[in-house]
Parts: sequence; structure tokens; C-alpha cells
Amino acid sequence: ARGGSIVHWRMRGEDAISKLAEAESEHTRKLSLFVCDMNDGLENACQLLYQVHRRGLFDSPCLAVVTFKNTCRSKREFHDRKRAMMRRLKRDGVLHFIHEIHLFANT
Repeated sequence: ARGGSIVHWRMRGEDAISKLAEAESEHTRKLSLFVCDMNDGLENACQLLYQVHRRGLFDSPCLAVVTFKNTCRSKREFHDRKRAMMRRLKRDGVLHFIHEIHLFANT
């Protein structure tokens, strides 16, 4: 919703995207903040970004925060997959400005 509201939906990402797409008004259908912290491979997390993009649900501008969990067998594989995904997101116009921040484990 407009006016600075943040709403947390406790549901699977695909279900949230469907719910959002069915919203009655354009104001409640567009996202100005997208956060995905799923505990899954980085390609799966980015698939949600692609779904939101394809359905035209991003407001302009929209801040997207996506955590990439290292589910790979090596740091090198993770680095390569992460770089490839970031290039793809930019190339496909899903994200225009990407800023990478390394977070340390919180456990």
C-alpha cells in the first residue's frame, strides 16, 4: 500500500506474487520494496524477481533486496554462479543498479 506501508506476508513467494497480481488497485499492486531471504539456491531466489518483473509488479523506482545463500560445493562455484546471475538480471532489465554486500553468518 502507498504511504510508506510495509506488509509482511507469511507465505511462499509464488503465492504472494499471485495475491499481489490480483489486487484491485494499481496502488496496492505495485511493489516499491521487494525483499527475498529464502533459504534456497540463488537461481530460485532470482526466479521470484523474474516473475514480479514479467507481471509488471515493480513500481518505479523499486528497491530489491535478495540474499544469495551459498548452497554450492565450493566458494568458486558460488562466486561464478552469483556473478552469472547478477549479469543476467542486469542484461534482462530486471535490475538496473546492483550493489553487492557480503553479510557474515549470524549463527
